[in-house]
Amino acid sequence: MIPAICILALLAPPQQDPLDPLSAAEITAARRVLEHSGLLAATMRFATLTLREPPKDAVLTQRGSPAIGRTAEAILFDWATSTPVRAHVDLRRARLIRWDTLPSREPPMRIMIRRRLEEIVRGDLRWTSALARRGITDPSLVSLIPALRESQQLDTENGHRVV
Repeated sequence: MIPAICILALLAPPQQDPLDPLSAAEITAARRVLEHSGLLAATMRFATLTLREPPKDAVLTQRGSPAIGRTAEAILFDWATSTPVRAHVDLRRARLIRWDTLPSREPPMRIMIRRRLEEIVRGDLRWTSALARRGITDPSLVSLIPALRESQQLDTENGHRVV
């Protein structure tokens, strides 16, 4: 028979280290804070949502503490305004503590361009109809790969990006 104290130890959540990656609950909480801030536009997409590493001295003093202060950092891109943003969310207090517009007018990662392209093309009835005419009934089986060099600037027409 297992002593009751051992069972409680097994059921207790594991002690979190200040440098552990964000948990699913923390990611959800950070997203919720950003949504409630009123700054997260429908045209924004997340590039990353990660732990913002605290300074080394804070890590050393917080290690083993039951109340570890953790901050999530989100890098976002607004496709409507071509604006990249860095946001910091205090996870313990569940509040937005920083919202900075970044100087670049380009998406922070090329993968964002590819995902946006997929989002647009896969939602276009002309594309799905063209696939159907060719006997392709499952569009998820088709890869969309834009021909972009890593440092290539995207062309624009009437203020809109062209891929």
